Amino acid sequence: MHSDARESFRENGFLFPVQFLNEEEKIFYENKYNEYAKIYGSSVKGDETCRIRGNKIFRLHIAAKWAADLVRHPLLIQTVSQILDTPNLLIWSSDLAVKPANSTQCFGWHQDEAYAHLGPEDKLLTAWIAFSDSNSNNGCVSFIRGSHKLGQLAHKSQARTPEQNLVLGQVVADQHLIEDLAEDVINCEIKGKHPCTPGELFTPPNQISLTRTGLG
Repeated sequence: MHSDARESFRENGFLFPVQFLNEEEKIFYENKYNEYAKIYGSSVKGDETCRIRGNKIFRLHIAAKWAADLVRHPLLIQTVSQILDTPNLLIWSSDLAVKPANSTQCFGWHQDEAYAHLGPEDKLLTAWIAFSDSNSNNGCVSFIRGSHKLGQLAHKSQARTPEQNLVLGQVVADQHLIEDLAEDVINCEIKGKHPCTPGELFTPPNQISLTRTGLG
């Protein structure tokens, strides 16, 4: 873990990649997630992918011991403590973010704090842990460098369309601002089991034949 993590996060609004699991741990947690998906997931005709829906995707650290152990991993806690400059941490939630293969599911540009209603903003972050490789083709998380310095932005509801199946339906209201900041967009391309700590987020659709899975 590099020593200037806090300064980098404060300047850019994100930090990635952060490697905190060894190869044995990666395999262990991948197997545990797959077991969880087989128990609580369901598939539709013509699609063998087990999709977890409803309450089983939220607050996994309360529902599954393996998820509780993962979000409390000492190296992950160390990184978050360093960024927030405090040893006192509260895990508010741990939610699955799964994008099925060749789907239009996506998240528009948004700030988590805008609908989580938590604060103060300088004592909050999301640690997004990739269970699978995450890249531009399968809908990786994207950030706008420095956009956290704009403060909390107004958000609006936006209807889903066949081309843009917004999961939450909430996006930054000022889309012209998003367009003006296009040059500062950074794609968080990471290997599975690496976390990133995001500020303002966007995740496009998954355009390939493999499911993209993460925990935030």
